[in-house]
Amino acid sequence: GVHESGVGVFIEFKAPGKLSTIRPAQHHFLTDKIKFNAFACVVDSVERLQEIFSTYRRIDFNDYQAKQKYLLSMIPNVRSGLREKDFDLTDD
Repeated sequence: GVHESGVGVFIEFKAPGKLSTIRPAQHHFLTDKIKFNAFACVVDSVERLQEIFSTYRRIDFNDYQAKQKYLLSMIPNVRSGLREKDFDLTDD
């Protein structure tokens, strides 16, 4: 989506407690969007989304580096050794 400020918005929604199930391609996609000054994150609850967005908005609008650094710090790392083929998209 696009925020009313014109900033692109990309949110990966996970089931509660499943933040660590981010796939390598998802991680790459979100970090790439952040590097282009979009708002991108991974959440497993409305509260997490509210917290991340609230903190993001408190950072000066023109301080792109600080915004990027914060959002990148909120993206979970892909578990070591996982590859795209390790994810069965037919699982619940």
